[in-house]
Amino acid sequence: MRAFTCDLLQRKVKGLEDDNRKLRAEASQLANESSETELREEQLLHQVVAQLGTVRRQDHYRQRSCSCFLYDY
Repeated sequence: MRAFTCDLLQRKVKGLEDDNRKLRAEASQLANESSETELREEQLLHQVVAQLGTVRRQDHYRQRSCSCFLYDY
């Protein structure tokens, strides 16, 4: 009986250790994917800021061009 209990407990421990390894691997993969996603988001944010700056400069140039055109008449 005691050998049976010991064997059962060893199998349960092994199963829990296997589950633990799988969960750690999954957590590691999710952490890597999260880091990659955050990096892509940061790159997109920089692109948006750069594009916004370009649009603002273009708008400012257009406004100056229009005001000069109005004053020429």
